[in-house]
Amino acid sequence: MKNIINGHEYVDLGLPSGLKWATYNIGADKPEEYGDKFAWGEIEMKSSYDMDNNLTSGDAFNNEDVSGNLLYDAAATQWGAPWRMPTNEECMELVDKCNWEQMTRNGVKGILGTGPNGNSIFFPFAGSCFKTTLYGAGEYGECWSSTPTYFENGAYSMTFLEHAFVLNEDRFYGNSIRPVF
Repeated sequence: MKNIINGHEYVDLGLPSGLKWATYNIGADKPEEYGDKFAWGEIEMKSSYDMDNNLTSGDAFNNEDVSGNLLYDAAATQWGAPWRMPTNEECMELVDKCNWEQMTRNGVKGILGTGPNGNSIFFPFAGSCFKTTLYGAGEYGECWSSTPTYFENGAYSMTFLEHAFVLNEDRFYGNSIRPVF
């Protein structure tokens, strides 16, 4: 039996917070599809991703998280409540509490995280957009958190290579979003 909310499938990984993660990115219909790309804090896709057309660059947000804010959270806007973007703290929980291994699923390279309860989640190596080009597809993945960094144009992003980690990324890049509730 699949777990579904608002028409989107989720998995319970047994995380201490009780947070549930979508099994695929916004714009995808299954875990191995790349899905859509979004600049941080923007709720619509666009044809080019750079500093000149980024709506949140230069705004420090006073380090306020945007999770659930319909003006800046693509998950909440695209999928509706209770879906939202994960916070940096929630991304760190996923990274730290899961065991990670690279794998290929239905011909798509990515990484599988297995949670404390034995359930797992797959993130495709969907790459990242800069200007009009998709870079790194099949080599790495990037998923935005809802948390800006202390750098004026930065936000935290989960990065997937041979393992998972969180880093500061420039907000203008087009990255995937994996919703939570």
